[in-house]
Formats: sequence, C-alpha cells, structure tokens
Amino acid sequence: MLSGELSRDVIAWRGIRSASNAFGVPTGELSSLAGQTLRPRGLLAVTVRRAIAVDQFTVPPLSGGPVLVELRIPAGTPAAWISLAGAPALRGQHELLLRSRTRLEFGELTYDDDLPILSAEVVN
Repeated sequence: MLSGELSRDVIAWRGIRSASNAFGVPTGELSSLAGQTLRPRGLLAVTVRRAIAVDQFTVPPLSGGPVLVELRIPAGTPAAWISLAGAPALRGQHELLLRSRTRLEFGELTYDDDLPILSAEVVN
C-alpha cells in the first residue's frame, strides 16, 4: 500500500447501489445535489477503473436506485493506493482510499442509458 499526496489530478469512480442510503435522495432526485458539498463518513474508497465501479458496485441495485459518481481528485489530495495490498482476488479493483470526511462538491447529473452519473470534485 502506498500513501501520500497525489502527484497529479485523478479521475476516479464510485459505484453506489443505493442513492438513498448514500445521499438521502433516490436517483430521481440526484440533480438536487448539484452545488452541494457533503462529507461522507468513513474512508472513501474509489476505483480508477470505471468498469469496475459499474460492474461490481452498482449491481444488484438496492432501494433508491444505483448511481455512478465520477470524482475529480486534484493533485495534492491525501490518498492511499490499495491496489497491491489485501486479498489477491480483489487487487484488480484498483482501489484508491481517501480519508474520512473528505469534502465532495457535486456537479451535473448525466445518464449512460439508465444509469445516473453524478459528477463530483474533492475540495479543500
């Protein structure tokens, strides 16, 4: 595991099975998050591979519906690269951990077929 500050901007992805559980609104109301800043509790696990986020973390969908978060993480953000640590079967998840209470500012909502994609940025 490597930890420190990111040396460059990174685009990462977080698949969520239940928008209601994660953000307090169902998928039909995700656009109401635009411009809001939230601090999720606990470590924030993301992947640098979009397909991993979609295929492994948005299905099966739960109550409130799935959402894919596209997260811009600026250079200088503290993070831990987990890809080489942990169970060998999970190393392909290309996981990056952000510290607890990382501030996320939400932007626009788009769709890929029926899957909502919520853009967000780590802000200091």
